Amino acid sequence: MSYLSQRPGRVVTRDELLREVWKQPFGGSNVVDVVVRGLRRKLGGDAWVIGTVKGHGYQFNESEA
Repeated sequence: MSYLSQRPGRVVTRDELLREVWKQPFGGSNVVDVVVRGLRRKLGGDAWVIGTVKGHGYQFNESEA
């Protein structure tokens, strides 16, 4: 969440998150999807903060669209 929030409005790819947040390669990008799902669940009504850009990655939104 910190990595995304430091780049508001910018699309961050799964590969970038794996490389920059976890600092090591993983077998697949599914781990990112699972973590993002958990973050959204914790955010509850504010889950819109983490947007999905289909086919590209995720984006931190500062205001609800």
